[in-house]
Amino acid sequence: MSLIRGEEVLKGLGLCPVANVFWLIDNSDPHEALSLDDLHTLHGGTREVHLLRELKMILADLGCEAEDKLEKQVAEFPRWHALTHFTTVIHITFSDGNKRWDLVKQAFYAVLGVFKCQISPEGYCLLWVIHSYLQLDSLIGLDVHTERILALIDAKFLVYDTALKDYVEYATMSSSVEGIKTDWNFPKTHLWKHA
Repeated sequence: MSLIRGEEVLKGLGLCPVANVFWLIDNSDPHEALSLDDLHTLHGGTREVHLLRELKMILADLGCEAEDKLEKQVAEFPRWHALTHFTTVIHITFSDGNKRWDLVKQAFYAVLGVFKCQISPEGYCLLWVIHSYLQLDSLIGLDVHTERILALIDAKFLVYDTALKDYVEYATMSSSVEGIKTDWNFPKTHLWKHA
């Protein structure tokens, strides 16, 4: 669009062109600042922190045998390029966002044999949350988002949202696990809706 045509469109909307001060700062892009930062918001942020905390609480409620089974599974997790390998989940207190992302992936597969529906209904519900989270985050993390991928993201977000609501409902109404999270309504949760 030409400058003159652009000004006509803006004028028709009752607007005028304004220079953005951020355009003067080297290596800054205001549009990037407004987009979802999955490393800090998701991988190093709320999801892994809260998902792993819930996982650990439910495991602690199940007892040492369940924790030992998870730790054994994590230690035996296959190694491959660009995936940080962990020997523990229970005793990790700090890691960076990329490592947390790797940890959640490994913990999900390792805990499949522990969180059975009849043994730990809240653990089983949490597995569905983590499962849908991993799928959704993988789609969001793609470099190119075609119309088909965007439609998949929308569909997977609904699956994730349903799984989270089911988990919260069970945690609120039926769970006996002390300290389990029942309020997942905080700003970083809301950001996913804008991914």
